[in-house]
Amino acid sequence: MIFFILLTGPLVARESSVISSALRSGGMAKGILLILFLFSIASWAIMVTKFISFRTAGRESEDFLKSFKNKDGSSYLLSLCRRFRHSHLARVLKVGYLESANPGHYRQRLSPAEIRENLERAISVEALHLEEMLVFLAIGGSACPLLGLLGTVWGVMNAFLGMETFHSATISAVAPGISDALITTIAGLAAAIPAVVGYNYFVNRIRVMTTEMESFAYQFVGQLGKK
Repeated sequence: MIFFILLTGPLVARESSVISSALRSGGMAKGILLILFLFSIASWAIMVTKFISFRTAGRESEDFLKSFKNKDGSSYLLSLCRRFRHSHLARVLKVGYLESANPGHYRQRLSPAEIRENLERAISVEALHLEEMLVFLAIGGSACPLLGLLGTVWGVMNAFLGMETFHSATISAVAPGISDALITTIAGLAAAIPAVVGYNYFVNRIRVMTTEMESFAYQFVGQLGKK
């Protein structure tokens, strides 16, 4: 872990490598590396949490649809929604139909168009729920390369300052600055690439899940219209 490395750097930095370069970097570079590390940890935590959540929702939605077919009655549907509480389809049905009006018998007087409107609002709310925290991945995917670029510019500037200080363009004069420039670039890309991939993956999954909710709402309203 970069944070651990930064704290214990003087004790373990011995050989030339990416890690030792990070340990020998200047204060500005270490600060950028720490920020990128925190971005990376948060991004991975969000991606793992979202992946587990979406996978659970997908599995429960499949089971929900199997139990939902050819079934009727508000009490049964409510128990079904509580049983599959992680399913995005069950949440849409619960919020958009079972809880859209009170008392319960009022639902019998709602027209199919009104029920569909309630379900559409529930779908919008559920879509917003699914998109929670994805904005952090988008920010990380765009900001991390810029932070890496900042470290690159800072390192190149230090390399030129080193040449000015030593009045020479030797390796010992420019190496520290160039090392800082390269290590921050690598760290910025390493933090940004997973965030960008994860963001696009989850956006596509949400698009699929939204389509599933819209299809379910259409079929449900059509089923009610036949009764």
